[in-house]
Amino acid sequence: MRRKANISALVVVIILLLLVVGCDRVEFPILDEDKCIGCRECLSVCSYDAIHFEDGKPIIDVDKCTGCGECAQICPTGALIMP
Repeated sequence: MRRKANISALVVVIILLLLVVGCDRVEFPILDEDKCIGCRECLSVCSYDAIHFEDGKPIIDVDKCTGCGECAQICPTGALIMP
């Protein structure tokens, strides 16, 4: 019975840590402006309307981005990278 109590306590601690640290943290793509050619391929694959362009460069809307990485995968120059 003591083993079950220890496991239950461990599960509670793990859940609390995930809540404090933020298990739902989303990582967003980072743009290397020197590599971006403004082809808009990233815009065409974003299902979340999280990318718009200003001055020929993509801007990521972090409120809409889910961190799926589709934009980084399709970027022909590697200008968008996932951390």
